[in-house]
Amino acid sequence: MPSLAEEQQKTAPIGTKQFEEFVQKTESKERRDALIKDLRALIAVQRAKEASEEPPGFGETLLRDISAKIERIGHQAVAAAEAVLQAPVFWEWLTTSLGDADIRRA
Repeated sequence: MPSLAEEQQKTAPIGTKQFEEFVQKTESKERRDALIKDLRALIAVQRAKEASEEPPGFGETLLRDISAKIERIGHQAVAAAEAVLQAPVFWEWLTTSLGDADIRRA
């Protein structure tokens, strides 16, 4: 679902003509009342839309949780693979350190 900012970017910018029309509508009491009525109707529609939005269902929640767990397992697998790749370096350090009498004394 696009955010409000994304929706506003898609719409054309408001020009001088639109501002002049707005001023004209607000100067006349009848037109101002009609504008207020239209705005209230839009508010009601928006509130109804927001009220009808359902929280995520069981399936959506389940899939989101499974996806997050798979992602964590993937990160752990990468960390394990990095440790395995570092094993030869560690082994080389260990054998060098144990084989050198000066290092063992330190």
